Amino acid sequence: MKHSPDSQYWFVEMGPIPDKPDWHQKMYEFQSYPFPRYEAARRFAFGARERDWKRDIGIRHPDGVVEPWPVV
Repeated sequence: MKHSPDSQYWFVEMGPIPDKPDWHQKMYEFQSYPFPRYEAARRFAFGARERDWKRDIGIRHPDGVVEPWPVV
């Protein structure tokens, strides 16, 4: 799979982990991870949700729409 600057990416966006100290909340206020395929982003989001089920997690599509995870 070849990628270029004009490739489309899906981003898994995550908020801070609840129940952590204040310094942790500020340090990890927002995290974003790029993935070249939706399936890869979905799997990463699923794993993150399993680790921290209270954490805000979403998948941002190439068109800018954010899909909350898990989809309910």
